[in-house]
Amino acid sequence: MFGSLATAIGVFVGMWVIDGAETIGPLYHAIGGMFVGTYTGGSVNFNSLALTYNVMEESVLFSGSIVVDNIITTTWMIISLAIPRALIHVWPRPKGREIGSIIGDVSTGEKEDTESIHPIDLGVILGLGFGAVWLSEQIASLVPAVPSAIILTVIALILAQIPTLSKLPGLKVMGMFAVYLFLAVIGAYTDIGAMAGLGGLGVSLLIFTSITWFTACSCIRPPICSK
Repeated sequence: MFGSLATAIGVFVGMWVIDGAETIGPLYHAIGGMFVGTYTGGSVNFNSLALTYNVMEESVLFSGSIVVDNIITTTWMIISLAIPRALIHVWPRPKGREIGSIIGDVSTGEKEDTESIHPIDLGVILGLGFGAVWLSEQIASLVPAVPSAIILTVIALILAQIPTLSKLPGLKVMGMFAVYLFLAVIGAYTDIGAMAGLGGLGVSLLIFTSITWFTACSCIRPPICSK
């Protein structure tokens, strides 16, 4: 809760610092909302708000926002991976709490992410996933005021409450695969050269995003820091 609040405050501060209405233009409020959404719930929120406010029609602004977001996110991931490695020698893990395979003194958690899965289970999981996406889009077509991403989230939460489904073998493997794919996509879209080509807009977006990150990460384990 505090992390989400700090993220929203960071967006307001960042927009004030760069004078968003002047440097970004009429869609500055939408850009602010997109960054609050992505840093409190993920990239689906980012794109859903971009669709809702037609930010995607402004290709330079939309692509610039993606580039800056990916650069800052990648930088934070590198820092997050480096800090435990740097501190492990001065702040070692208590004995008996070592988990997973070890590289040096740092756990990679590979054993925790390993799970056996049957082809039928895989089919059921994929069917539930694609079926939920299809159903959310159908409902969204009947209720245009509600984005399909929100409906999909509600469907996912409902399915998670069904014990038979929540205990399906392979859920963890597929979830981790999706996370790894997400990280790979972020890395692939981290194009520093593209940001340089944005000129003043790129610099403004970078300053705005950095302020948002700094403000949010000043709280105790905010959502942004575990995105």
